[in-house]
Amino acid sequence: MRLLGALLVVAGVIAPALGAECPLVNARYDQPGSDWIIEFHEVPVSAMVNQTAAFTMTLPKSGVVLRGDVWQPNGYAQSWGALEGPCDPKADAKKVQTCRLWEAVVYTEMVNGISVLASNDLAPAPLQILLPQLTSAMWYSSYRREFNDADPGDVFTFAGCAR
Repeated sequence: MRLLGALLVVAGVIAPALGAECPLVNARYDQPGSDWIIEFHEVPVSAMVNQTAAFTMTLPKSGVVLRGDVWQPNGYAQSWGALEGPCDPKADAKKVQTCRLWEAVVYTEMVNGISVLASNDLAPAPLQILLPQLTSAMWYSSYRREFNDADPGDVFTFAGCAR
């Protein structure tokens, strides 16, 4: 038991160090209960001035990749996020209509606790990303079949850094 406890302590020290060495713009997150993946990347040049981060969320079962944006609303210090994608994942590629599937404040867990996502995509990658009510929003969308063999949640855990 002592060995297990020591390993957990070491893992708890190493994981934050790995996240601290990786900027958010290169961070990758996954979920233990599902195969959903979030990958951050550079904010597109054509993005709105107040956009601070960009990410994609991959849903391997359907093969759909959803687009996520994070921005600082005018007059607020909280990072606000949204996730968009095809309204119907089975729709003909020529007739794809895009829908906003989720929108809320984006929270993170760092070594010192929970906070809102930093407004700089070169800041150290957080240990976890919390997208409140994401699971509920996806459940009531056309992506419900993504839940069949999975137990997704609103929390994504740092999984690595793309170099």
